[in-house]
Amino acid sequence: MSFPDASSIIPTFLQKFGEDLQLKAYDITEDVSYNSWEHLANNWDFTYSGTRGTLWNNMYYASWWFEGRGPITAKGGGMLHWIDRASGQDVFAKSVGPFEGHEQEFMHSVESWIGSEADSILQSVLDSLGD
Repeated sequence: MSFPDASSIIPTFLQKFGEDLQLKAYDITEDVSYNSWEHLANNWDFTYSGTRGTLWNNMYYASWWFEGRGPITAKGGGMLHWIDRASGQDVFAKSVGPFEGHEQEFMHSVESWIGSEADSILQSVLDSLGD
């Protein structure tokens, strides 16, 4: 039995893995982001170089979603404003409390997905290169 050269397996695996991981990141973001994070869910990207891949998001508030943030107070006596997605109502507030972020939940979901999917992705790559 002959096997494809590793130099073709690794980039093909990372490309397929990255495509699937982007979809999973979208699903996770949608699942845990109850309301206004839809743009975040649509902006996951995966890049790779050599044998290393990076999942990233270029939305300016991605770090808030992932790592959390402290309290926010409107400047100059103004008001913060957003629309509650559940009720459709306008919400006004002088301040909002801290937000914990979703890093642990996200990483747990990704690690679980990798554990269950990496072998099948590798097998599909080997199958496609063996044809």
